[in-house]
Amino acid sequence: MVLGSFLAVASILISINPEPFLKTGYWGVFLYGMLGPVTLIIPVMSQHLNLVLLSAAAATGVVVNDTLAYIVGRNADAFIQKSKKVLLVEKWVNKYGVFALFLISISPLPYDFVGLIVGYLDLSFKKYVIPLFLGKFIRFILVGLGTNFILGW
Repeated sequence: MVLGSFLAVASILISINPEPFLKTGYWGVFLYGMLGPVTLIIPVMSQHLNLVLLSAAAATGVVVNDTLAYIVGRNADAFIQKSKKVLLVEKWVNKYGVFALFLISISPLPYDFVGLIVGYLDLSFKKYVIPLFLGKFIRFILVGLGTNFILGW
């Protein structure tokens, strides 16, 4: 919780003055995506960096972060119970497959929970990670394009 709060404050500071963070470039965005709320810095960073590369770096960082939830889920028989939320994700995955994962990943919903459940359901890693990356990549592209459109870039 402390790290999350720190990163949220850091996102605000980066938005106010991105110059120091810009020195880290795409690697900094990748690392930030591994740790925190990278969506919050996409608008300001999209004004300074190539949007496609920025989105790819951010999405890759998020994939690394959310892979941890998937790995935990693979070994979670002891602490995950078939609650309503688990059954709902299982129903979506069984009915719509990777398309459901793509739609969830493109939305602002927290994907860690989905990663836990998908790992628990023994969905293959490939079927988990590809829609996750594509959804986050497209989401970051849309956030960047929306910001640039609003600001008239």
